[in-house]
Order: sequence, then C-alpha cells, then structure tokens
Amino acid sequence: MERMMKLKTLPTTLIGIALLGAAVALAAWPAATKNQEQQLRSAAVRVDEVTLAANRSGIRLAGVARAAQQARLSFVLPGRLAGRTVEVGDRVRRGQVLAMLDSSEFQLAEAAAESALAELEVRLGQARRDEARVAQLKAAKAATTEEVEMAATSTRVFEASIRSAEVRLAEAGRLITESALIAPFDGTITGVDLEPGEWAGSGKTVVELAGEDDLEVEVEAPETVFGRLAQDQEVVVDLSLRGAVTTGRVSSQARAAGGPGRLFPVVVSLAPHPELVPGTTVEVLLEIEEKESLSVPLEAILNPGSSRPSVFRVQDGRADQVFVELGRLDGSRVAVVADLEVGDAVVVAGHTALADGDLVEVRR
Repeated sequence: MERMMKLKTLPTTLIGIALLGAAVALAAWPAATKNQEQQLRSAAVRVDEVTLAANRSGIRLAGVARAAQQARLSFVLPGRLAGRTVEVGDRVRRGQVLAMLDSSEFQLAEAAAESALAELEVRLGQARRDEARVAQLKAAKAATTEEVEMAATSTRVFEASIRSAEVRLAEAGRLITESALIAPFDGTITGVDLEPGEWAGSGKTVVELAGEDDLEVEVEAPETVFGRLAQDQEVVVDLSLRGAVTTGRVSSQARAAGGPGRLFPVVVSLAPHPELVPGTTVEVLLEIEEKESLSVPLEAILNPGSSRPSVFRVQDGRADQVFVELGRLDGSRVAVVADLEVGDAVVVAGHTALADGDLVEVRR
C-alpha cells in the first residue's frame, strides 16, 4: 500500500520540477535575447578624424608656349602677289622685305608724276622770268598794270601745279612702298598663306611672324579660379615633358568667358628658360586661397555622386548619419561643409550596411 502511494506521487513531483525549470528558462530568455540582439546589431567599423582642410589649393592648367609678340602680316593695298622671299621657319630681321605685290602700275604712275613735276618746274622758271621782265617794263612805263598782274598770276598757277605734282609723286611712292611687306620686328616665320601669283586682298594674311624673345602661354581657367587671380600674380610653370620648372606672371585676363563651358582665357608671361621654346607644352600651377573648411577621408563619403552625400559620425557607440556638401579634393581627402567638428570620428570602413542609429564597435 505504501509503495503504491509513492508511485502515485512520483509523476506529480516530476511535473513540478519540469514546470520550475520552464519558469526559470522563461525568466532568463528576455535577457539572453537582448544580449544576442545587441551582439547581432553591433557593426565593426574603422574610423578616422575630421580635420581642417588646407586653406590653399592648387590647380593645373595646360597650354602651349608661344611668342608674346606675334603678327599676321598683310597688305593694305589689294593686288597680285609678285613674290615672297621667306618660307616657314626662316628667321628675319626688322625691316626685311618678306613679300611684294606687282607694283608695275605704281612705278608707271611714279614715273609720270616725276615727268610732270619736271615739266612744271621748267615752266615755273619761265613764268618767274617773265614776271621779272614785265615788272622791269612796268618800271620803264612800257607795260601796263594788267600785264604785271597776269605775269604774277601765271607764276602762282605754276607754283600750285608743282605742289599738286609733288603730292601725286609722293602718293605714287607711297603705293610702291605699300606694295612691299616689311617685317616689323625680329622673329621667325611661322606660317605662309599666299603663293606668288595669287591675289592678295586688302587685309588678307600673307605671312605669320612670331617674335624670338619673350614667350607667353594662354590657358583657360574655370570661373571659380578666374575670380581669384590677380594681375601680375606669380605662378609656377611646369615643363613636365622636358623635366624642368620655371615661373611666370599673370599678364592679362579676359573679362568674358571664351565658350559655353564658361572658361576664361588667362595669359601668363613666361620667365626665360633654356628648355622653353615656342610650341613647348607647359602646365601653369595656380595656388588659390580658400576659405577655412573641414576635411574628411574620401572613403568616408557615402553616395558621393548623389544629391545628398553623407558620412557616419560615431558618437556614444552609435552611428550618426550626417549629410555633407562636398568641396575640393586634396589627395585622399575631400573638403566638406557639414554639421561636424574637428576631431569627430567618421566611419571609413564597414559603413556600407549601416543605418542611422546603429550600434558600432570601433576597431583599429
């Protein structure tokens, strides 16, 4: 009987123990789940600091060195090109004849003017002698006042005719002079546009001449740079293909953009250098003073090509998403405008799957 009673109470005891174990397990489950969730949501990241960006930046603008003194030479008068004495690459001196028009017509006009002038000078001499003789006759009461006046008038007419003939002769000489194309300065012929026998219109380029001394380069600067350049500002000029460096100065700046890309022409006068000749490829290095701004590593930027790039700042073990406005690149860092401070830690690795407010674990 006693044994049967023990057997009856055993299942009840086992059920009580099982219920007690289940209760303990249920009591511990929320804490375990919370710890497991925290471990699952903590992302391992690497960070870097926000710093001040450099307040000076540089930009390289490429161009080709050219002679500062250049000319596209043409005739004032139209005519047939009778000859050209130079070819591309020839060195010329100031005053040297480079090309000639057919001036036969002008030479004939000059000869005719010279003949007319000579004839008038002879007739003027005769008129003056006649005037003197009539004056003597008048003194002897052998000539009338009217005859004296006529002789004087004849002299004045010939004098005026001679002045006109001298003008015509000078004009013929000018035309002959204008029919020769003269080098205005020492230099090198860089282009020829007309061959002998072709028609040279007034103002049509015949030859192109470049000076030999001072060199310059014209580059095109974006609007953001153009507004910060100053007249006579010194710049560094890199002759990268020749492995040399020289200097230059801003000599002129256009006041209007040179094209639809809003690029502004800037001319830089180049300092002499043995490796620098017309046609040399150069790069002008412009240093620009910048406003003080913050800088973050380039790899910290999320969605840099979107309208709202951002970074994750680590604060109190959590990722705080901060939207930024991107500025200039400086090596592996980029200037930003954002609600950040110098010394803030921003995520540079492990942030592709982060969300705002996620727990993070910083690893070195």
